[in-house]
Amino acid sequence: MDQCEIEICRRDFRVLKISRVGIPIDWSGELRFAGFGGGRVPTGELKAALKQELERHQPSSLEESEESVTFTAGPLRFVANFNVLAPINRGVIRIDQAANDLVLRYELSFLHVVVIASLILGTIFCAEVFVVQDFTAKEAGVVVSGLWLWLCGGNIALGIHRFRALLRYALIPPLARANQTASSQTA
Repeated sequence: MDQCEIEICRRDFRVLKISRVGIPIDWSGELRFAGFGGGRVPTGELKAALKQELERHQPSSLEESEESVTFTAGPLRFVANFNVLAPINRGVIRIDQAANDLVLRYELSFLHVVVIASLILGTIFCAEVFVVQDFTAKEAGVVVSGLWLWLCGGNIALGIHRFRALLRYALIPPLARANQTASSQTA
């Protein structure tokens, strides 16, 4: 019986440059399932499993093409905060069946998390410095910068972790069927 091995192969941040400050807005990565490549699991079955799992999390839109599943999940959706797609603005999942491995490549955008956190914390900074005047601009800037890193970084890190878990969970049924079929054919 084959065992499914999952490994992190690549992590990329696409960064929006504003003067000298870099703001992470996109994340690219992949999940590799060793031993499930070469068309062992039909691509249509994999896409159907991914779409079914994504639909449970109520994206704004969900589209399927020959080589990918694309979704949008903007900030103005009435979903619970623990929804996996809550911090994600949009995403693309590509399925690549190499000779021995099944590879899921994904790209996620976190633009609305960065924009909303920046607007909220910018307002807090202005209120603290210009209205309340308890802190100097430097002190308020340090506090707000720390809060911004915590809000954006935390939401992005948690969003990536939970999205990867969603992908693994979505593919359990088709990979288990492929594994069962392969083991029954060898017996």
